[in-house]
Amino acid sequence: VVILAANQAGIPQLILATFGVQSMAPLILLPLLLRRGLMGRPGLEPFRSDALHLLRTGGLFFVLQLGAMVAWGSDSLIISSMLGASEVATLAIITKLFQLVSQPLAMFTTPLWSGYADAAARNDSGYIRKTLKTSMSLSFSVALLGAALMLAFHRPLVAHWTSNSVEIPILLAVSCAAWTVFDATGNAFAMFLNGLGILRPQLIVVAMFCIVAVPLKFYLVSHIGLNGIVLASLIAYMLTVVLPYLTFLRPTWIIRLRT
Repeated sequence: VVILAANQAGIPQLILATFGVQSMAPLILLPLLLRRGLMGRPGLEPFRSDALHLLRTGGLFFVLQLGAMVAWGSDSLIISSMLGASEVATLAIITKLFQLVSQPLAMFTTPLWSGYADAAARNDSGYIRKTLKTSMSLSFSVALLGAALMLAFHRPLVAHWTSNSVEIPILLAVSCAAWTVFDATGNAFAMFLNGLGILRPQLIVVAMFCIVAVPLKFYLVSHIGLNGIVLASLIAYMLTVVLPYLTFLRPTWIIRLRT
């Protein structure tokens, strides 16, 4: 990506270097799977049973991804339609800056998904409880420290990054710092939910988030400009994600955590 960007490559080349490599990389495992005999042809009945299970589970994840796309992917469209394309660049720069904190944390917490699933299959509730507590507390602490550092030094970093051509509103930077902490901690909790197959509550939460977040973004952007886009996500996240999981959705995951 760095080489392509330095040589002014086009969007197709950049997409190939990112999503293309990401999609092709798992093919490296094919020889290993073939050597271990894991690519054999199963009987029709086990295949049908596995296929139906994968389709049901995959369908739920597909709907979750659609909800996430509507909730977060609409930011650029809202900003460009209401404030102009130039403001989209400002939003992209500050969010990418704070992703230097959240993305490395996601790299460490995402593999816990399979760990939770394996522990659930073995009824190892001790591992699940310990891992959830540790991952969430570490994600919160590291994200809080990293977001605070980014907030403290975001002006010189952005100035160096953009050659003093972009100025970030302070409220937007503060909102992004807060969102980084929520995002990192929430991702750690999401790996627990995914690993234990607790998907339907996530559908409820995503639907509520979309219903609240999208209109709120239009309202706040129209009243306070670019500052309102991330602030709306924060307010909607606390109301439709944090609050439900701590109240009426709590039994759906706390029981699984104890058993």
